Amino acid sequence: MKKMFTLLAAIICTITVATAQQNSKTNNPTWVRNQKALAKIQKLSNASAKKTRAADQRLIGEVYEDISDLDSTTYSYTASRGSILDTEFGIFFEDHNYTNSNRYSSTNTPPLYYKSSRTYDGNNLVLVALDSVNFGSSWSVYRATNTYNSTNQLASSLRENLIGTTWEKSGKTDYTYAGNNLTLELSQSWNTVTSMWENSSKTEYIYVGNNLTETTYFYWLGVVWQGVYKTNTTYNTNNKPTVEIAQNYDLTTSTWENSNRSTYTYNTANQPTNLLSESWDGTAWENDYRFSIVWTGSTPSSSTDETWNGTTWDKDGRTTYTYNSNNYPQNDIYESWDPNTSTYSYDPNNGDYTDRYYYEAYNNNVSTKDVAATFGTVKIYPNPTTNFVTVAVTKNTNTANVMLTDLTGKVISTTAIRAGENTVNVGLAGLATGVYFVKITDANGVTFTQKVSKN
Repeated sequence: MKKMFTLLAAIICTITVATAQQNSKTNNPTWVRNQKALAKIQKLSNASAKKTRAADQRLIGEVYEDISDLDSTTYSYTASRGSILDTEFGIFFEDHNYTNSNRYSSTNTPPLYYKSSRTYDGNNLVLVALDSVNFGSSWSVYRATNTYNSTNQLASSLRENLIGTTWEKSGKTDYTYAGNNLTLELSQSWNTVTSMWENSSKTEYIYVGNNLTETTYFYWLGVVWQGVYKTNTTYNTNNKPTVEIAQNYDLTTSTWENSNRSTYTYNTANQPTNLLSESWDGTAWENDYRFSIVWTGSTPSSSTDETWNGTTWDKDGRTTYTYNSNNYPQNDIYESWDPNTSTYSYDPNNGDYTDRYYYEAYNNNVSTKDVAATFGTVKIYPNPTTNFVTVAVTKNTNTANVMLTDLTGKVISTTAIRAGENTVNVGLAGLATGVYFVKITDANGVTFTQKVSKN
């Protein structure tokens, strides 16, 4: 499958570092459209059907699967920061083999296609975001350095590229606020010839009260700002968005022209239930697609998407959201509509996909500091390996469980390092070449996870 390059957004705080990322998800038009719709819906609700990091569980892995590609992302956390993300790693399988058991295999070790790390200040605000992307033959490294105002709002973000061993400026964005509302984002590019900052783009935000009613995007034409795209949003009496109209600026007629309209409806609990997307044909709005969500309590249980064929709505597919025992997202499974059987069924040939989420429990900000206190120094070797790895700790007062899993989180084997012992071997002989995870957990929930490669 042809790789595409997309923007890798920062995970925890608002970080304005744009990073090109290879990702098979973005090659799947069904996934892209549904994620856009779901993102709009999530903005309207406190409940989220996607990534969750809470006080007692934190996300440690995410796996996306479709017919030809598999993306695996793992997350780790800084000492004493609980669920504050420290490092993110992405692994990409391309053109691997699909099997009836919904498992994947590959004859090659998958490449690490991006890695991202964060450093923080005493208020857990991101000071530096460091992102690296593998373009196949080389890594590109980007850095964003952030500053904050007196109320801890992001004030500026300086973007730099690593060229050889030197950090070179590429761009910066400054932020302006009115109280708690962001009113202006001004982006500038660094001119290496004049060694000066030059205007690039800006975004202006207008509010009525605390409701964002107008967003306008501008490009700098050298002497004047030119508006290119804007959205206008209206709200109901519960301050929920009901209609959002997007417009593009026509330079020929010097007028704003309608482009897309999104209409939202809600249930009696003020939860968004429907998104209707329409396109402007020059004289009137035409149906495009609609996205509907079914809620069970405070969480979405399923969503459906349909496309307008000019006369009626054609069913496209259904996403089912399942949750673990702590009510955190566990699986998002997309099934396409089969008109022959009038049912939803999982068919990878139709672009169907699965997103899986994996968590670890932690208590009292269990972190790498707790790992050192519990296990001392942890070593897992040899890595890469052919037949087995040895898990060694220098401290172990309680029995520690050792689990081997594959990229999808499937448990392959379990063993233990008994109290007072320091090593145990974990076998990988007979397993397919690829990447696996060894996870060590003690009775108090202190966890150490390391990736191992099987040759």
